[in-house]
Amino acid sequence: MSVEPAAGWTYATLADGRTVGRLGGLAAVAGTAHLFSTRDGGTLAAGDPAGRSNRLVLAGVLGAERVVTGRQVHGTTVLDIDTDPPEGLEADALMTTRRHVALLGLSADCPILLLADPVRGAVGMAHAGWRGTTADVAGALVAAMAGAYGCRPADLRAGIGPSAGPCCYTVGQEVVEAIRAVLGERGDACVVRREGRVCADLWRANVLLLRRAGLDRGHIEVAGACSICDNRYFSYRREGATAGRHGGMIARI
Repeated sequence: MSVEPAAGWTYATLADGRTVGRLGGLAAVAGTAHLFSTRDGGTLAAGDPAGRSNRLVLAGVLGAERVVTGRQVHGTTVLDIDTDPPEGLEADALMTTRRHVALLGLSADCPILLLADPVRGAVGMAHAGWRGTTADVAGALVAAMAGAYGCRPADLRAGIGPSAGPCCYTVGQEVVEAIRAVLGERGDACVVRREGRVCADLWRANVLLLRRAGLDRGHIEVAGACSICDNRYFSYRREGATAGRHGGMIARI
């Protein structure tokens, strides 16, 4: 299976000069809005004084009044925002049917998955670094949305945002074995060997996991932008511990 950048992946410049990316299939889901921020949008990291302000600005672009993000720990916990959990809980995935609440996933190389259900009016977000991917946070989010909201996986639309790509994401044997453990033989297609390096294709891995969870392949888009070699994004691999955070954000409006 080939994983190519989405034909509908586009960049837009906002009135204040910030650049954001959007996926055509997600953008077509009525009653929802989403974006993937870039370095132009400033860091969204909680520890940065500008992070909160930048989050609120981008949420306003979506028409949201509130931004929610979990404390990301590379796990599979899914928070149902409809139950009004306290802020700051550990969670790498969020979901809601509430309007005007922006779900935010932070990244400095990790894929951010955004989901929307045009039938049930639900949205979800998952932070899927290699640990989250190989623990199947994608499947956990789909199952949670089905259980809580009655979402049918076949109805869901999904987008995988900019992150470390198979061109640059060099990994060790631990990651290779983890991918094979969760995907079996299909995981071999997510391991790319070139010029003496072993790279992981987390985009492809998450497509496979979303497909296994019941999504239609035509409902899954991949931005295809690599945060390591594309300077429009923050990258831990490129910049180290001082790297800021871009993010994926989705809301019902």
